[in-house]
Amino acid sequence: MRPRSTGGAVIGTATGFLLEASDGTPTHRYDILDDVAIRMNDGACDPDGRCYCGSMHESAEPGSGTLFRLDSDGGIDPVLTDLTISNGLDWTASGDTAYFADSATGRIDQFDYDSGLGLTGRRTAAAIDPRLGLPDGLTVDAEGGIWVALWGGSAVHRYTPDGRLDHVIEVAAALVSSCTFGGPRLDELFITTSRLGARPRRRYRRRLAVSRLPRRHRPAGAPVPGLSGPPPTGSVDHGA
Repeated sequence: MRPRSTGGAVIGTATGFLLEASDGTPTHRYDILDDVAIRMNDGACDPDGRCYCGSMHESAEPGSGTLFRLDSDGGIDPVLTDLTISNGLDWTASGDTAYFADSATGRIDQFDYDSGLGLTGRRTAAAIDPRLGLPDGLTVDAEGGIWVALWGGSAVHRYTPDGRLDHVIEVAAALVSSCTFGGPRLDELFITTSRLGARPRRRYRRRLAVSRLPRRHRPAGAPVPGLSGPPPTGSVDHGA
């Protein structure tokens, strides 16, 4: 979910995108996936106000995922293909660099970003030892540091822009799914976890935690961009 500049929100659904008005009323729905075994997973908005969301196969079949981009006029295009578990995506505060995780690769990838060219120059920003978990959701702070949730790793890692691990937050849950900054000064890190596959007696009551970072590791988060432009014309139910 991301805000819209005109009010309301853009939401990734199992099969595509949903636009909501400021009162929560659905206004436009874009169903772009027709294989019931493939669903949308994670996404973000770029500095130019376009929304991205990536897909994955329920069985994590290699190459079955795609990263899609929703433009403010309602157009939808595939941006990255041949993905397995399309996951965390975010941009630096300067807007010229993006980071992305296809969990199955065990990497955080870096892209150059330009409003006309989009995401280019894919390369490895950080490679994560699989024994530490798989990269899942991520966020980028105002200093360019990449905070990534580690699925199966009971932790959130922060990597510097040059790919060096410089901070670890241990989490009392194995399946750490995402993280984002919040609070009045954007200096609190909100962390989500999953109960997938957990036995009932071992399920954690809380799925959201807030980490108050020590001062030497308290860079502020960057404001979250949203979907820009006027609402597209058309009805609430239509395919892309």
